[in-house]
Amino acid sequence: MATVAKYLGDGSRFYNGVPAKDLTEEEFEALPDEAKATLAATPPEGVKPLYRLSASAPKEAAAAERRVEKATAEETAPTPPPPAATTTEAKK
Repeated sequence: MATVAKYLGDGSRFYNGVPAKDLTEEEFEALPDEAKATLAATPPEGVKPLYRLSASAPKEAAAAERRVEKATAEETAPTPPPPAATTTEAKK
């Protein structure tokens, strides 16, 4: 199977949950969305990237990043208050 994420590190740095090695398509697909989004993200200035993604990986990583953003937005959305309670006593 073809390599879709080439590991560029020397083993001293890693991303939690991501093997510090070249990743095949099967291994990349098995990663959680958060890990795929991390691999696709541009590192801060002056920090060397740990992986170089093949042409097919960025599309899936971008889709994973959108799913992570959507899930995060849903988690932080305010919960509407419950409807006001009514009683027959209050109506009399």
